[in-house]
Amino acid sequence: MTRFWKNSSYFRVNYVCIIALIISFSLPAHPFSLILLLCLAASWLFLYLFRPSDRPLILIGRSFSEYETLGGLILSTIAVIFFTSVGSVLISALMIGITTIPPLVDEFFVLVEDSITW
Repeated sequence: MTRFWKNSSYFRVNYVCIIALIISFSLPAHPFSLILLLCLAASWLFLYLFRPSDRPLILIGRSFSEYETLGGLILSTIAVIFFTSVGSVLISALMIGITTIPPLVDEFFVLVEDSITW
């Protein structure tokens, strides 16, 4: 187990890239999940990141503070991930990515040890 933690500190960016590639390849196979994630990302961008913080969000005549907007976005994210097929697609892609990483790292160390000559 210590070898895993040592490798994760050296190859963290590689691990993230491999998992991101697997998730990006698995999402087009499930277009409904892809559309939901795009809508969720757009709502975060427009309602939280790109909106000026000095003005409250006004929907249907009611004004929402920044904390209420953040809470609504967090609840909608949880609902989209856990109550739709998006969560199962992301978790299955993540599990595939996690199980493919250790064999790749073992092969890398074998190749590095073979290339070092004393």
